[in-house]
Amino acid sequence: MAGNTVHDDEPFAIFLKPPENETPSERASRETREAEAKKRSDTIDKELRTERQTIRMSRGLLKAVLIGDSRSGKSRIINQLRMRYAPDDWDADLIKWSCVVRLKILQAVVTILDALQSELDGEAAPQSPDNAHRNGTTEHPSDQQISPGLTPPLCNLDPGSVPDSPAGQGSTIQHKYHRVLLRLRAIRRTEGNLRKWFDASVETNSTCPPGKRSEEAMNLIAHCQEDIKFLSKDEAVKLILRKRAIQLEGSAEFFLEDLDRIASRSYTPSEADISHVCSSTGIQEYQITFGLKQPICLYDIGSSRMARQAWVPYFEGVDAVLVFVSLSGFDERLPEDPKVNRLEDSLLLWRTICGSFRLLKPSGLILFLTGCDVLRRKLKRGVQVKDSVPSYGDRPNDPYVVVRYLREKFKAVAKQSVGEDVTLHIYEVATVDMNTAAHIISGVRDIALRKHLKSSEIP
Repeated sequence: MAGNTVHDDEPFAIFLKPPENETPSERASRETREAEAKKRSDTIDKELRTERQTIRMSRGLLKAVLIGDSRSGKSRIINQLRMRYAPDDWDADLIKWSCVVRLKILQAVVTILDALQSELDGEAAPQSPDNAHRNGTTEHPSDQQISPGLTPPLCNLDPGSVPDSPAGQGSTIQHKYHRVLLRLRAIRRTEGNLRKWFDASVETNSTCPPGKRSEEAMNLIAHCQEDIKFLSKDEAVKLILRKRAIQLEGSAEFFLEDLDRIASRSYTPSEADISHVCSSTGIQEYQITFGLKQPICLYDIGSSRMARQAWVPYFEGVDAVLVFVSLSGFDERLPEDPKVNRLEDSLLLWRTICGSFRLLKPSGLILFLTGCDVLRRKLKRGVQVKDSVPSYGDRPNDPYVVVRYLREKFKAVAKQSVGEDVTLHIYEVATVDMNTAAHIISGVRDIALRKHLKSSEIP
């Protein structure tokens, strides 16, 4: 059994397994061929990296990686930069984002319809939370009991009951859900078509347009708006989802709450909509040209909680790493892990990046400490920093002192990990706006200039 463990973990190991009854001379010959093949592969990889670097330098393209959670202001500044300096690409992405928003809604409706149909068919609910649909959910107190005034489980309703009796009322209610299922049956096909487009669009350099699939989804959501709102707000449906351990995706719940706006045929994604979309579509790449000057390629890494190894390819040949940290999160917890303080998680992320800086040399770091205005309002309401940040001690609960303390804390981590030779810019930002964009532009260019001078051995 132990010998099979490696092959279970490595799906391609079976193809690399040495032939049975291999002689010593055959083994030596095979290992020589494998070593030569690996050497050729490494040479090709090195040539490709060099070629990409040469092309990028010949185009004068700067490369910057942006990291930060959804509340740090990172997404907002990227959107503002693109709206101002890459309006054509921005308009094209608005169309794509509107399609993704509609897809999220359709997927949520299909999930609800599946649960509703299972309940009407009398299928047993899963006994373990491990069977949760999609993201899963935790046990709810009302899973085992029904509060007064809520519709009973639909599968227990008697279809032959007398209409004027309470049970007869249940039969009428059951018929109502059947009608909703019939009216929304077209959603499955539309969701499937739009999902095929989305799967194709996320491929590298894909330019697949949504076309009629987007128009079909838009018209269907507008036509079925009231039925969708009914399903998303109905207490009996919510009870069924809890009983069956089904949790809708967070972004889908956000969009369903604002269905009246999104169902409009003139709908354009808002900044909040885009933030919810981008948080679930992985690493994004944007190229922005500031007038006639040097263009910058921005890589939006996304959530700070994603797998760290996914960042590595985007750090290759990078000119600057931009990290966004919201200081106002000092007393908040991560939604995905309530045990972890948001500011503590950001500091851990910063320490990880600085500790891995050998991958980035001779690049530079730019740290944006955002949310200073929100921090100020929290302290004014009497929130004590020391209650959430024990290391703050008995220092004054003053915004200026708090920001200076946290700034020095992040700066000390950077200096300890990367030393004095690395260019480090730290900006304190109240509101993320075009002034922040100016800091990004000047900071990246300053780091690139220092990098060029160092490579040219100019003192």
